[in-house]
Amino acid sequence: MGREVDLAAAAALLRESRVVTLTGPGGVGKTRIAEQLVSQLAEDEDAELLLIRLEEISDPTLIGHAVAAAAGLQAPGDPGDPEYLVAHLKRRRLTVVLDNCEHLIDGVAALVAALVVGCPEVRVLGTSQMPLGIGAEVLFQVEPLTLPAAGTEREIDHPAPAVAMFADRARSAVAGFTLTPENVEAVEAVVRSVDGLPLAIQLAAARLRVLPLDALAQRLTEAPADLAHEFRDAPPRHHSLEASIRWIEDLCSPAERTLWERLSVFVGGFDLGDAERVCSGTGIAHEEVLGLLAGLVDKSVVQFATDGSDRYRMLESVRHVGRERLVEHGSLGAVRDRHLQWVENIAADFLATWIGPEQLRWLQRLDAEVGNVRAAFEHALEQPDTVPVALRMAAQLKHFWAIGGHVGEGRYWADRALAAGEGSSRDRAMAAQTSGLMAMQQGDPAHARAMVDLARSCDVDEADHLVQGAVDLVEGQVLLWEGSTSDGLDTLRESVRRLDLVPFSNELAGTLVHVGAHLAEFEARAEGRALLERAVELGERTGERALRGHALAWLAMQPSVDPAEAERFALTALRLSWGLQDPRAIGIQILALAQLAHRTGNEQRCALLLGAAARQFRRADLGFERFPAVRRDGFERFAFRKTAPREHPQAYERGLSLSLEEAVEVALDLSAAPAELVPEVTDVLEPLTRRETEVARLVATGLGNREIAGRLFISERTAQGHVQNALRKLDFGSRAQIATWVVRQDG
Repeated sequence: MGREVDLAAAAALLRESRVVTLTGPGGVGKTRIAEQLVSQLAEDEDAELLLIRLEEISDPTLIGHAVAAAAGLQAPGDPGDPEYLVAHLKRRRLTVVLDNCEHLIDGVAALVAALVVGCPEVRVLGTSQMPLGIGAEVLFQVEPLTLPAAGTEREIDHPAPAVAMFADRARSAVAGFTLTPENVEAVEAVVRSVDGLPLAIQLAAARLRVLPLDALAQRLTEAPADLAHEFRDAPPRHHSLEASIRWIEDLCSPAERTLWERLSVFVGGFDLGDAERVCSGTGIAHEEVLGLLAGLVDKSVVQFATDGSDRYRMLESVRHVGRERLVEHGSLGAVRDRHLQWVENIAADFLATWIGPEQLRWLQRLDAEVGNVRAAFEHALEQPDTVPVALRMAAQLKHFWAIGGHVGEGRYWADRALAAGEGSSRDRAMAAQTSGLMAMQQGDPAHARAMVDLARSCDVDEADHLVQGAVDLVEGQVLLWEGSTSDGLDTLRESVRRLDLVPFSNELAGTLVHVGAHLAEFEARAEGRALLERAVELGERTGERALRGHALAWLAMQPSVDPAEAERFALTALRLSWGLQDPRAIGIQILALAQLAHRTGNEQRCALLLGAAARQFRRADLGFERFPAVRRDGFERFAFRKTAPREHPQAYERGLSLSLEEAVEVALDLSAAPAELVPEVTDVLEPLTRRETEVARLVATGLGNREIAGRLFISERTAQGHVQNALRKLDFGSRAQIATWVVRQDG
């Protein structure tokens, strides 16, 4: 609201400059402008967009990990090193958005400087209360909203942006609020008292629930002058924001202030159940949390998400105040302990139920909680007594690291926990196994070998088949990479034998896929196929999707499988993995369809799909040649990977140009896809585009972004962008408003 000129100017700067930093005091609206720019860029340009919210990160090392995860990188190396990102992003066209840089300013500056030098097609948009201080940086100062000019006639129909924003937010607090000749003077006094800062205006408007407008104007006009001396170290414009937050503290009940403080340990958001588990006790009963939380929402201390996720979050400046009070009262350690216990329980529940029908829900949950997971690891590693918790969590979350695109970060936390030197032999062995498994997924067998040796040195009981079998899985793969084929296959067989002795283990399904694929590719094809079929049967019986998708893809590539059956396997696998947004699996599945096209004589389609698969492997910088079987001399079944592109170069180049969602559309041949997967749009709802209409109608059915992405075969980020575009075009503030509008439009 009132930012049209700023948006146009910032967009122009970003088109002309490699690094643009939106600067300004807290609460001035930098993040909101950045989000709108991202939404516009998603519509107008073909560059990939990566949005990294740094407020969820406290360790500078994790900046690179967050960028690598957003970019889909899984290559070996240390994402915390800027040169790693340069090496793997230098051929990609990207716009990287780094939101809330100020608390990590040195680390962000080093990373951005490296990207500017080494990645000619990468642009960076940052938001920060201070400049990055690098040579390529262009600063865009975000000013508070424009105030009414002094001495001019007051406008009711076309008010100044600050006044318009207050009126808009006031309508959320008091139904039917409108600007009138009688109240406009008081409104102008309010927005002047907070210097036009959007956050302060929002907080002030919420007070209309408890104060008449004239009283609000009087108190806010006096409050900044009374409180400014307490914030001498803040920028002058920040005084009114700090004063507004302090003023809201005074309006909160003691119990609401206590809950505010405790909620500040959450990073990236929480839901009601989370708040009840972490924040109840010692003065706040479990059943009181809902009422107190509602009070904080009413006072705009806490915001309820509008994306259908039933989550709450606090603006960073508001959370920071709560955290300071928690430290002042000596309660930070105890509340962080409860937060750690909560995350530990999530990790344990995830491991216990991962092999089952809830995988999509779990991936959504952990994607939302990644900031909280990082905060829990940091706290656990600060004291020796809780290092074992970090070891266990690193291992319990291994499937999230692998499937959710956080391979490097999973290895990072496992390695840090191991370096702390605490924990039982069993916990250390499983953490080492996790680090080794992630290293193998990155194509780093040297680190995986070191982790296997570390796990073996832990002297875990030989009868502990779960641990021994899990370590055998990594060691078998390492041996294959090292060229010890016979020993490697025997060790992989031993892994399956051991895990079969465990009554029910979440390790078994993944092991069946890994071992089955390797045996099938190293000439033990009947044995390997049998294990892959076991993995598929296990997945069908339990409702598991992720590993079943991998198993079906490898089955589709077996020469003994009939082409019609291979096509069914590969297409089913692709649909399973697309629903989970697993790009690594999707690359393998598209490759399987390329091989099938080769087998059936459709060399042009083969070349097209090869290009699409190569694009996905290049995106992760994970060449298919890194698979041990493919690296072997004489691996003739994939020789077509060299001949098809030469024979049909245009088709191959077209495949290389496809985005992930376009590649899936081509691979699935959506004209033959089941009708329920692709909703038919017979008419477009103006002013939305056809795709935005599709998304809006799915929003109206109650679907979240990930489910919409799965239905339309687009990325979750793209789905979110379409939702944001619809909100902007319709001037709505929530998904519920979109749903109501769609129902009315469709009659």
